[in-house]
Amino acid sequence: MRNASISAAVLLCLFAVGGTLAGNNRISQAVMSHVTTDFEVDDSLGRLQFVSNILPESAMVFLQGTDADVEVSAPVRAQESHAWSQEEPWIEYVCTGVVTACDDGDVMTIVENREGEYTVRLRHENGFESIYSGMSEVNLREGDHVLCSDQVGWTDGFSAFELRQDGLSVQPVFSDGR
Repeated sequence: MRNASISAAVLLCLFAVGGTLAGNNRISQAVMSHVTTDFEVDDSLGRLQFVSNILPESAMVFLQGTDADVEVSAPVRAQESHAWSQEEPWIEYVCTGVVTACDDGDVMTIVENREGEYTVRLRHENGFESIYSGMSEVNLREGDHVLCSDQVGWTDGFSAFELRQDGLSVQPVFSDGR
């Protein structure tokens, strides 16, 4: 149902742009051929920057994440240096120390960037994922199972955290008061 709503919204937007597309038979046929084939719009479409730039805000409502707060354990014991917002849906910390899992989960991926910083992605129940980045050390392997508050890694000055549900960022609420 959601895919059908998204497809309908996209089509309405395309045909509403000055009415010019409706009059152009070749473009109309091309659009309809994509809609009538097995083309499915998935949730990742709304996360693409160019899509949010070309679709009107009224159509983007179909592609937005949930507004419900999600309660998890804080990944570090430090003050936030960047708070979560709709435009920048992650939290940053300036700290040195242990980074811990916000909930029980399995390690999906571990990536090291050019500066030697690690990013770890955990899969949790109910379609949730948590992402921890900016770590200087990680003592996990892909496929490992971690419990809430288990060590994910170590940070030497900077760490970032993001929580997603079904691929869309959601605002976390920390259950332990941090």
